[in-house]
Amino acid sequence: MLHIRKEQTDKFGPQAAKTFEPAPTPTFRMLHIRKEQYRELGKISLKRFEDEMVAHIKKFFPKYYKVYGEALVRKVIQYGVERAEKHGFETKRDTPLFIDLMLLLGSHFDEDIQYPWVAKVLDDKFITKPIARADELYDTAIRFLDETAGKKNEYFVGALLRIREISLEDVSNKPSPDVTSRLAGLLRDIWPQKVNKLGRYITDQLIELAIQFAQKYNITSEQGLTVISVLMFMLGSGFDSDPQFPWVARVLNDETSTSPIEKTNQLYKEATAFMGKWLV
Repeated sequence: MLHIRKEQTDKFGPQAAKTFEPAPTPTFRMLHIRKEQYRELGKISLKRFEDEMVAHIKKFFPKYYKVYGEALVRKVIQYGVERAEKHGFETKRDTPLFIDLMLLLGSHFDEDIQYPWVAKVLDDKFITKPIARADELYDTAIRFLDETAGKKNEYFVGALLRIREISLEDVSNKPSPDVTSRLAGLLRDIWPQKVNKLGRYITDQLIELAIQFAQKYNITSEQGLTVISVLMFMLGSGFDSDPQFPWVARVLNDETSTSPIEKTNQLYKEATAFMGKWLV
């Protein structure tokens, strides 16, 4: 949510930093190490990296650390390492950049329809080195965030303040003649800078995705669609399985609450409490 500069990740070392892969098997007989031992060495290396990333987030993303707590921060880091590896990011220089972007844009930013420029960078065949790809990805993201969140997060904070003013009671449960237009207008009212940057086509796509998502949980009311659309807009299109927001899955998968209205109200309650923490 709140963004920082790439220079703040440079403590992890240059491009030639160690990878997460265990070292190749020695060819000389004196140092015969079994595969099981190499897996243990890999775990030690990952644990060290995880500790460094925790310190990094605590220093440069103090609000995240405070809101999430260390246990959740570690889960996000572990999840980030797995996702980063899928794109060839395996060093102590490029992986932190990827994890930083997960915090800034959502853990599934690499497949979020709100950010089509991410796929362009990840699929760019002219960028052959992972660190160059990570740098380009991060630089592009910072330009996007400068325009949408504001260089001092002033636009983002404004969006949070406007969300706090939304009351579900003010949203009629009667079907709108054009729900997409209504929700697009609401998202623009909440965060005009981001909607302007996304454009109407991507905004409409996001809303259609939110509607399809809501239907999976039998949430079809105007209030329910409003909550789902705003959360997807603010937290990322993969917000329901994002380790940063475990309360979402907990509410949606709560078998003791089968009523879509109950789920909507509880999701709204959890969301307003979560977003309120960023304003304290």
